Amino acid sequence: MTPAEIDAIARLDAAVVERVEFLEWEGILARPCTCTSKDAPTCTFQDVCRTADEWMFKQALPKVTEKFFSGMPIPEPGDIHRGPFSTREHWSYDSN
Repeated sequence: MTPAEIDAIARLDAAVVERVEFLEWEGILARPCTCTSKDAPTCTFQDVCRTADEWMFKQALPKVTEKFFSGMPIPEPGDIHRGPFSTREHWSYDSN
């Protein structure tokens, strides 16, 4: 990422925290995040999706994460979490 892109994401993170009282987050990853037993030996989807979530919530939007998702468990595909300031739905391409 370029410094300009990093700066833009940081400004977005700050703006959301400053201006939003309740956040309804629906995260959809555009690739499968679960594995079937036949795929298990070569399955990397879950690791890829966890890495994407860690980047989103810990690196890209740390202020949003602290304000809205504090105390929520690590998201898994199909999860819906509710907190005092937010609702977070987490889906992947193959979530039911």
